[in-house]
Amino acid sequence: MSKCTECPLFSLVQTLLCQEHEHSHGHNIQKVKEIVSFQTGVSVKELESKSRKQHIVRARNIAMKRCREIDINLKRIGDAFNRSHATVIHSIT
Repeated sequence: MSKCTECPLFSLVQTLLCQEHEHSHGHNIQKVKEIVSFQTGVSVKELESKSRKQHIVRARNIAMKRCREIDINLKRIGDAFNRSHATVIHSIT
């Protein structure tokens, strides 16, 4: 009996899951924004805004860190928050 990992169907399913994971980053970022918004009381719109008010910046930084923890690349995070990747690097360190 062969191993399950050697089965062509296993490889196909694994490939599809990887592709789905790659396409779901936008969905994951939105979920992070919603959760951080709920926890901090800062709206998603404010997280995406250019505001530099301290409570909004703090919430935005938390959201960016959470996005990075789930392996979303810096450019995508920056785009989602209307920031550059350099700003994201500064926010998560």
